[in-house]
Amino acid sequence: MTSNMSNAPVNNALYTTANGTTQSDVFFTFLTDRDPTANDVNFPVNKRWVNTTSGEEWILRGYIGNSGITTANWLQISQGSAQDIISLSDNDGNLAYPSLDTDVPPNNIQLKGHVGQLLGVDFSTVTKTGTSELTINPMSVARIIVDPLGTNGSYTTINAAMAHAKDGDTIFITTGTYTENITLFGGIAFTAFDTDGVLGHVIIIGTISGIFVGTSAFNGIQLQNTGSNPVISTTGVSQGNIVLLNCNIVASTFTAIVLNNSVSTVTLKHCTGGNSGANTFFSITAGNLTLEDCNIGNSSSTTTPSTCAGSFNVDTSEFNYAVSLSGSGSVDYYFSRFVTASFNGIALSLSGTSGSTIDQCVFQTGSGVAVTVGAGCNCNFQNNVVDSTAANAITGAGAINYANNSFVNNSNIATTTQSPNTLRYGYARSTLQPSFLYTADSQINVTGNGVTAVVSFAHRVFDQGNPGGFVFNGTDFSAPVDGNYLFNVCITVSNLTVANTRIMVNLVAASGSYQISNINAGAVFETNTGDKRLTVTGSVIVPMTNGGTTVHVAVTVFGGAQDISVFNEIFGALNTFISGHLVS
Repeated sequence: MTSNMSNAPVNNALYTTANGTTQSDVFFTFLTDRDPTANDVNFPVNKRWVNTTSGEEWILRGYIGNSGITTANWLQISQGSAQDIISLSDNDGNLAYPSLDTDVPPNNIQLKGHVGQLLGVDFSTVTKTGTSELTINPMSVARIIVDPLGTNGSYTTINAAMAHAKDGDTIFITTGTYTENITLFGGIAFTAFDTDGVLGHVIIIGTISGIFVGTSAFNGIQLQNTGSNPVISTTGVSQGNIVLLNCNIVASTFTAIVLNNSVSTVTLKHCTGGNSGANTFFSITAGNLTLEDCNIGNSSSTTTPSTCAGSFNVDTSEFNYAVSLSGSGSVDYYFSRFVTASFNGIALSLSGTSGSTIDQCVFQTGSGVAVTVGAGCNCNFQNNVVDSTAANAITGAGAINYANNSFVNNSNIATTTQSPNTLRYGYARSTLQPSFLYTADSQINVTGNGVTAVVSFAHRVFDQGNPGGFVFNGTDFSAPVDGNYLFNVCITVSNLTVANTRIMVNLVAASGSYQISNINAGAVFETNTGDKRLTVTGSVIVPMTNGGTTVHVAVTVFGGAQDISVFNEIFGALNTFISGHLVS
């Protein structure tokens, strides 16, 4: 056996001693190679013992004393076979092994090689011996990491990583641009590291699609398309949900999001986005697109609307594209802003059988219309601010339910069918609500027993609701829209005597003659006044149709001389007038 002990001077003295009696700190040679035993207690601690025949190696770790007998404690560091190497060699070919020296940390092997960097960050230690190479990666934050340089990740492409992913895995993507189409399957999440996501260092150029059930999510990634392909397509997606968090979606060469599956959804949360050229942001023929806390800009001010025959929902976001609904498409807008002033476009167009609910939103449309409600459509428009120079910023032939809206630049609501919503507290005003007040401006004489005179109300105090306001030809009133109208009538007559047994006042309409008063004037007129007058009042609700019915007031006097006057002003007071408004 040959024992190599440190670097002590070589002494070729020959010893033929028994086991356990060899000297220390010198090179020595036994007549026969052998392995150490527990009896070799004179061998130096932490030095190697080599059986040069078999190649096996040991280190003496220390001594064990028991009942006055001392034995050696040996650690085998090599079994001497090529397939079972316990020790390692460094770049210089020197043997490295777990050391117990007092000046070297125990059980530690130092590998000398080179350190690589990625953007100034150390990523591996490489040790070479001949053609062999050992690469040690740092501790990983995830099981699957994609690195386009192949130095700090499991895979160099996203699709390669997906081939080894399973439901519930998160694929971490390092800095780089990945030009590849991604076919999703459910339960997989894709994320950039936090700072890379904030700085936009991770970019995927291609189309995201797939046939899957479940949810797939992206976080902190810039997504953009190429060619005539969308960024996201739900073609073939079977009950698949795609969620984008903290992403930037860019319509570089085509519409960004294309939805055509009725059971699929795409949700954007805390995302930004925009376009290049005239590209629209989305096209929905079926399915649901939702924006939450997003800011989607229209940098090219394209007037081409994003189309929706499915469902488009916006909550606490800004969206600066025109949107056009068709078929049974619908939108729900809450606490959001829609800016189309840069191209004065219509922010929202409803057609087909589509509907919308818009609450607590702001529309900035320049000279453009905010919302058009097509025939057969309906819109609930409440608590909104409309900044438009268009005379009628909410318009169309459809139905609109409105309440508590504020219009900037004298804009207004003008649709064929309007219904004020009274379910909310606060003031609700509309300049289109039909209402009027007219007074008689001259005296009218009624002469003859049982003769009827139609009262002329020639002085207009106000008449609201034009176009289509109350049409007045001196005596007759017609309605601007179909509905039930409340009329209030006040008639003052004078020159009465006890012989005037009766005065009758009627509101005459196509639906019938409604009696306001029928009184024995001679018994109750004011005898202590010089003009001997009597005032009668009354109210009635009358059904009317636009252009189909008219209303006038008729006065008939019975008995006496029948020389009675109906007049307007007595002592500065308005005495003969009619007012009315639409009530239902």
